[in-house]
Amino acid sequence: DIMRQMPVEGKLFKAVDAVWREAMQNTFDAPGVITTARREGLLDSLINANAKLDTIQKGLADYLETKMVAFPRFFFLSADELLEILAETKEPR
Repeated sequence: DIMRQMPVEGKLFKAVDAVWREAMQNTFDAPGVITTARREGLLDSLINANAKLDTIQKGLADYLETKMVAFPRFFFLSADELLEILAETKEPR
């Protein structure tokens, strides 16, 4: 499981996911654009989540790089394809 291989990024992703789900639930509960746009702390939480996503993206790129070095044939795959392969493996190392 990739989340076990990347615990810091996994924890950050769960935090970002929680922020997004809360924002979407609040928007569902009060769908007006003015209400949503004026929601206290929404912009700051989304900016913070975006910064965390940048950290996650860098960590994921580093992780994929280590897999490519270990298995040079992976250099011919896109990041998405490599993630799909790694997600299907039983014991990623």
